Amino acid sequence: MGRTKYSAEERKAVASSFIKATAGIIATDGMNDVSIRKVAAQAGYSSATLYLYFEDLSELVKLASVSYLRDYVKDLQPQALEGKPNKERYLITWDVFCDHAFANPSVFMQLFFGYNARPLGDVVKEYYSIFPRELDDIDGTMLTMLTRGSLIDRNMAVLQPLADELGFDTRTRTLVNELTVASFRDHLQRACDENLTSEQSQQMKASFMDAAEFLLECGA
Repeated sequence: MGRTKYSAEERKAVASSFIKATAGIIATDGMNDVSIRKVAAQAGYSSATLYLYFEDLSELVKLASVSYLRDYVKDLQPQALEGKPNKERYLITWDVFCDHAFANPSVFMQLFFGYNARPLGDVVKEYYSIFPRELDDIDGTMLTMLTRGSLIDRNMAVLQPLADELGFDTRTRTLVNELTVASFRDHLQRACDENLTSEQSQQMKASFMDAAEFLLECGA
C-alpha cells in the first residue's frame, strides 16, 4: 500500500511550498492573478492537496502576505525609536508602515482588511511556525509588534503612551485610534484603485500622515 501519512516536518514543507508559490505569484503577477490552479501548479501539487492544508485561497494569500510585515519590522529598527518623544515615535511607526503599505497596497489591504475567518494574529503565528528561521534576527520588542493581531490593536499599542501623555480619556483614545485606522484604510483603498506611481505613493503617505497628526490635535 502507498504511504498515506506525513510527518509534521513534511507537512510543514508541503505548506511552505504552497505559501512560497503564492508569494511568488503576488510578487511577479499581482494579487489578482493568484488562483488555486496556478498556485498548485507552481508548488508541484494538486489543487486537492492544497485544500488539505488551507481552507480557501483567501487564507493562503493572507499567509503569503505576512512576509511583507517582516520587511516593515526590519526597517523599523528599535534604535530609530529609542529615546525619541512619544509623538515622534508614533509618527515614525506610521511613516515606515506607509512606505511599505503604499508600495504594496493590495497586499496590505488583503492582510489587514481582507476577509478571513481567522484572526490575523493566529495567521501570523501559523506563518512563523512554518518559517521559524525568519525570526532569527528579530529582537523582542519588534517580535511583539510583528506578531500582534489587527491594525486597531497594533496602533493602540503605539498610541497608548502618547495618549496618556496628552491626557486622552478612554473615549478619546478609542476614537483617535479607530479614526486613524479608518483614514489609513481609505487611503490604502485609493492606492489599490489608482495604481500609484512611486511619487504618488509618497503623496498618498503625506496625505495620511497629515490626517493622523490632525486627529492627535483634535484629541488633545
